[in-house]
Amino acid sequence: MTAGAAPERPLFSSLRGRVTTALRPARTRSAARRRAAVQRELAARPVLELCPVCAGPGAWSWRPVISSLLATQWRLSSRERAVLDVQQGHSCTRCGLTLRARALARALLDVVEQASPLSAGLASVPDLRVLEINPAGGLSSHLAAAAVHVQTSYPEVDMERLPYADGSFDLVVHSDTLEHVADAEQGIRECLRVAGRGWVVFTTPVLPGRVSRLRGQWASRSYHGGDGSRSLVFHEFGGDIWTIPAAAGATEVRLHVSDHPYALVISCRRSVATEGAGAA
Repeated sequence: MTAGAAPERPLFSSLRGRVTTALRPARTRSAARRRAAVQRELAARPVLELCPVCAGPGAWSWRPVISSLLATQWRLSSRERAVLDVQQGHSCTRCGLTLRARALARALLDVVEQASPLSAGLASVPDLRVLEINPAGGLSSHLAAAAVHVQTSYPEVDMERLPYADGSFDLVVHSDTLEHVADAEQGIRECLRVAGRGWVVFTTPVLPGRVSRLRGQWASRSYHGGDGSRSLVFHEFGGDIWTIPAAAGATEVRLHVSDHPYALVISCRRSVATEGAGAA
């Protein structure tokens, strides 16, 4: 090659460009169908108008989130994908938080029996101690309004063996983390232990029309973005999600469904009578 000549374009780059060009019309049609599916869902089942985090008046935006690969791995119907797109990509234009985070905020306000906005509600509970396992969908700055706020990072801090004493917190919060914990029941058991008489409040992707199943085998591994060691999915939860806290020792399990079918939040706790039961 003579000096100053442009480098030859690799063959694979040329082929990739041709394939991309050829697929563009199909992708455009697919994106249009996807937008239409979400619009149909929102028209039939609009979300609540008041944001519980910032008390905004309900100005929303939406963007697609669920990838084609994930939709294929989960065997999602077009409606199921649209519902999850609303859950993960429907945001308040004032505070920027998604429907998943807003639903979690509503559930937190429910269990502490306070009104929105979230920061003021938590701040009004005397001596409230909150453990946040992973940044909970953008709520960290609001959870920090509690008297004590501890934030951990999973899996650096093992949810199956939390390094805190029994009853150290009044609220234990995690968002879309449980599906990445190999032993989900043990993870909730640990959350209940450190919550003592308090509440464990969490979200996890749930497909209500299905029964929970295990993943993680080599032949069917799935990831929710990020690096593989952090985002490997062990569980796909279905309508029987409530049985996980029950098996872990919770005597009260609540399902918060204020934005059904888009968002489901689970809260659970142990009654005083059963706290420490079975300990010798």
